[in-house]
Amino acid sequence: MVTRISRSRAFTLIEVLFALAIVATAITALTKAGVDYANSANYLRDKTFARWVATDKLTEMQIENAWPDLGKEEGERVLAGQTWFWRVQTERVEDALLRQVTIQVRLRESASGALATVTGFMGDPSVVLQP
Repeated sequence: MVTRISRSRAFTLIEVLFALAIVATAITALTKAGVDYANSANYLRDKTFARWVATDKLTEMQIENAWPDLGKEEGERVLAGQTWFWRVQTERVEDALLRQVTIQVRLRESASGALATVTGFMGDPSVVLQP
């Protein structure tokens, strides 16, 4: 006696392939979401470190208590095992006793966009303020 499998109880090849296509699409979407999350986390980490480098450089300039020269100055600093490239742009402002200092930090020396930019003002250290 031959037993026949009822059509309603078995999956056809098309149904199995359709289910596999749905699973493959879901796995692809989850993988992309994971990669996007990792890239975002890395970008935010880099922006945070770049901001630390910029604020450290500005604080260092303020502690030196020297009148910064006008123009650009460039250098590098190592933080968290990474070399960061900074650029200081010092400009005159309306008040002759102040200078505007803008510090940009990049991951690569030749990069066009800065990850972080910090602007501060420095006063002429030769001027003594009376209380």
